[in-house]
Amino acid sequence: MEIKWRRQKKQSKIFSHILLFVFLLPVFIACQQQKQARTEILFDDDWKFQLGDVEGAESPLFNDDSWRTLDLPHDWSIENLPNQEPDNVVGPFSRESIGATATGYTVVGTAWYRKTFTLDKDKRFNQTIINFDGVYMNSEVWVNGKLAGIQPYGYTAFQFDITELLNAPGQPNVL
Repeated sequence: MEIKWRRQKKQSKIFSHILLFVFLLPVFIACQQQKQARTEILFDDDWKFQLGDVEGAESPLFNDDSWRTLDLPHDWSIENLPNQEPDNVVGPFSRESIGATATGYTVVGTAWYRKTFTLDKDKRFNQTIINFDGVYMNSEVWVNGKLAGIQPYGYTAFQFDITELLNAPGQPNVL
Protein backbone atom coordinates (compact mmCIF):
# COMPACT_ATOMS: atom_id res chain seq x y z
CA MET A 1 0.00 0.00 0.00
CA GLU A 2 2.76 2.37 0.88
CA ILE A 3 4.59 1.80 -2.44
CA LYS A 4 1.41 2.36 -4.44
CA TRP A 5 0.68 5.59 -2.54
CA ARG A 6 4.22 6.92 -3.19
CA ARG A 7 3.90 6.05 -6.87
CA GLN A 8 0.56 7.89 -7.13
CA LYS A 9 2.03 10.87 -5.28
CA LYS A 10 5.01 10.90 -7.65
CA GLN A 11 2.73 10.59 -10.71
CA SER A 12 0.53 13.35 -9.36
CA LYS A 13 3.57 15.60 -8.87
CA ILE A 14 4.78 14.91 -12.42
CA PHE A 15 1.30 15.61 -13.79
CA SER A 16 1.11 18.93 -11.90
CA HIS A 17 4.52 19.96 -13.30
CA ILE A 18 3.41 19.10 -16.82
CA LEU A 19 0.17 21.00 -16.31
CA LEU A 20 2.05 24.03 -14.97
CA PHE A 21 4.43 23.90 -17.95
CA VAL A 22 1.51 23.71 -20.41
CA PHE A 23 -0.12 26.78 -18.83
CA LEU A 24 3.07 28.83 -18.48
CA LEU A 25 4.51 28.10 -21.93
CA PRO A 26 2.02 30.34 -23.82
CA VAL A 27 2.63 33.14 -21.31
CA PHE A 28 6.39 32.82 -21.81
CA ILE A 29 6.01 32.80 -25.61
CA ALA A 30 3.74 35.87 -25.52
CA CYS A 31 6.24 37.75 -23.35
CA GLN A 32 9.07 36.88 -25.73
CA GLN A 33 7.04 38.02 -28.74
CA GLN A 34 6.14 41.25 -26.97
CA LYS A 35 9.80 41.89 -26.21
CA GLN A 36 10.73 41.30 -29.82
CA ALA A 37 7.94 43.55 -31.12
CA ARG A 38 8.98 46.52 -28.98
CA THR A 39 10.69 49.30 -30.91
CA GLU A 40 12.65 52.10 -29.32
CA ILE A 41 13.45 55.21 -31.34
CA LEU A 42 16.03 57.72 -30.19
CA PHE A 43 14.50 61.18 -30.47
CA ASP A 44 17.57 63.31 -29.71
CA ASP A 45 18.21 64.78 -33.17
CA ASP A 46 16.69 67.70 -35.08
CA TRP A 47 14.65 69.57 -32.50
CA LYS A 48 13.55 73.16 -33.06
CA PHE A 49 14.28 75.54 -30.19
CA GLN A 50 13.08 79.01 -29.24
CA LEU A 51 13.90 80.87 -26.04
CA GLY A 52 10.93 82.73 -24.54
CA ASP A 53 7.22 82.11 -24.36
CA VAL A 54 5.69 81.81 -27.82
CA GLU A 55 1.94 82.03 -28.14
CA GLY A 56 0.42 79.22 -30.21
CA ALA A 57 3.63 77.17 -30.44
CA GLU A 58 1.75 74.03 -29.32
CA SER A 59 -0.24 74.07 -32.57
CA PRO A 60 0.98 71.69 -35.27
CA LEU A 61 0.32 74.47 -37.81
CA PHE A 62 2.69 76.90 -36.06
CA ASN A 63 5.59 77.96 -38.30
CA ASP A 64 8.87 77.23 -36.50
CA ASP A 65 11.15 77.71 -39.56
CA SER A 66 12.98 80.62 -37.90
CA TRP A 67 13.74 78.61 -34.75
CA ARG A 68 17.20 77.20 -34.14
CA THR A 69 17.74 73.47 -34.87
CA LEU A 70 19.64 71.51 -32.23
CA ASP A 71 20.18 68.04 -30.80
CA LEU A 72 19.43 66.87 -27.28
CA PRO A 73 20.58 66.85 -24.58
CA HIS A 74 20.43 70.63 -24.41
CA ASP A 75 20.04 73.04 -21.52
CA TRP A 76 19.46 76.58 -22.65
CA SER A 77 19.82 77.94 -19.12
CA ILE A 78 23.57 77.29 -19.22
CA GLU A 79 24.27 78.57 -22.74
CA ASN A 80 26.20 81.78 -23.16
CA LEU A 81 23.86 84.74 -23.03
CA PRO A 82 23.87 87.42 -25.73
CA ASN A 83 24.86 91.04 -24.99
CA GLN A 84 27.07 90.27 -22.02
CA GLU A 85 28.37 93.23 -20.03
CA PRO A 86 31.63 93.16 -18.06
CA ASP A 87 31.15 92.52 -14.32
CA ASN A 88 27.48 91.72 -14.89
CA VAL A 89 27.23 88.49 -16.88
CA VAL A 90 29.73 85.67 -17.22
CA GLY A 91 28.69 82.85 -19.56
CA PRO A 92 25.12 81.85 -18.75
CA PHE A 93 25.24 83.42 -15.28
CA SER A 94 23.84 86.78 -14.26
CA ARG A 95 23.74 88.72 -11.03
CA GLU A 96 20.30 89.79 -12.23
CA SER A 97 19.03 86.20 -12.04
CA ILE A 98 15.61 86.04 -10.40
CA GLY A 99 16.53 82.78 -8.67
CA ALA A 100 19.91 84.14 -7.44
CA THR A 101 21.72 81.43 -5.44
CA ALA A 102 18.75 79.03 -5.65
CA THR A 103 19.32 78.70 -9.41
CA GLY A 104 23.09 79.18 -9.34
CA TYR A 105 22.60 82.62 -10.88
CA THR A 106 21.41 81.09 -14.13
CA VAL A 107 18.77 82.98 -16.02
CA VAL A 108 15.44 81.15 -15.85
CA GLY A 109 12.33 81.49 -17.94
CA THR A 110 10.35 79.75 -20.63
CA ALA A 111 11.59 78.04 -23.77
CA TRP A 112 10.06 75.82 -26.43
CA TYR A 113 11.39 72.64 -28.01
CA ARG A 114 9.49 71.18 -30.99
CA LYS A 115 10.01 68.06 -33.07
CA THR A 116 8.16 66.91 -36.16
CA PHE A 117 8.12 63.17 -36.83
CA THR A 118 6.21 60.61 -38.86
CA LEU A 119 5.46 57.04 -37.80
CA ASP A 120 6.47 54.42 -40.36
CA LYS A 121 3.53 53.06 -42.37
CA ASP A 122 5.15 49.63 -42.53
CA LYS A 123 5.24 49.15 -38.77
CA ARG A 124 2.42 48.41 -36.38
CA PHE A 125 2.12 50.66 -33.33
CA ASN A 126 -0.12 49.44 -30.51
CA GLN A 127 1.14 51.86 -27.90
CA THR A 128 3.51 54.81 -28.12
CA ILE A 129 5.19 56.15 -25.01
CA ILE A 130 7.51 59.14 -24.97
CA ASN A 131 10.25 59.05 -22.33
CA PHE A 132 12.16 62.07 -21.07
CA ASP A 133 15.37 61.54 -19.12
CA GLY A 134 15.10 64.95 -17.53
CA VAL A 135 13.57 68.32 -18.25
CA TYR A 136 13.79 71.40 -16.08
CA MET A 137 10.75 72.07 -13.93
CA ASN A 138 7.18 72.87 -14.95
CA SER A 139 7.38 71.26 -18.38
CA GLU A 140 4.34 70.73 -20.55
CA VAL A 141 4.29 68.14 -23.33
CA TRP A 142 2.03 68.82 -26.30
CA VAL A 143 1.37 66.41 -29.17
CA ASN A 144 -0.43 67.69 -32.25
CA GLY A 145 -1.86 70.61 -30.30
CA LYS A 146 -3.18 68.49 -27.42
CA LEU A 147 -1.71 68.44 -23.92
CA ALA A 148 -0.15 65.03 -23.21
CA GLY A 149 0.81 65.94 -19.66
CA ILE A 150 2.62 68.22 -17.23
CA GLN A 151 5.76 67.41 -15.23
CA PRO A 152 6.21 69.88 -12.36
CA TYR A 153 9.50 68.47 -11.05
CA GLY A 154 12.87 69.31 -12.51
CA TYR A 155 15.51 66.98 -13.91
CA THR A 156 13.62 63.78 -13.17
CA ALA A 157 12.75 61.12 -15.71
CA PHE A 158 9.11 60.87 -16.76
CA GLN A 159 6.97 59.46 -19.54
CA PHE A 160 3.58 59.93 -21.17
CA ASP A 161 1.48 57.54 -23.25
CA ILE A 162 0.81 59.55 -26.42
CA THR A 163 -0.92 56.78 -28.41
CA GLU A 164 -4.30 58.52 -28.59
CA LEU A 165 -2.75 61.87 -29.59
CA LEU A 166 -0.84 60.64 -32.64
CA ASN A 167 -1.84 60.92 -36.26
CA ALA A 168 -2.03 57.77 -38.39
CA PRO A 169 1.27 56.30 -39.59
CA GLY A 170 2.55 58.18 -42.63
CA GLN A 171 1.16 61.52 -41.39
CA PRO A 172 3.35 64.08 -39.59
CA ASN A 173 3.11 64.62 -35.84
CA VAL A 174 4.38 67.59 -33.83
CA LEU A 175 5.73 67.14 -30.33
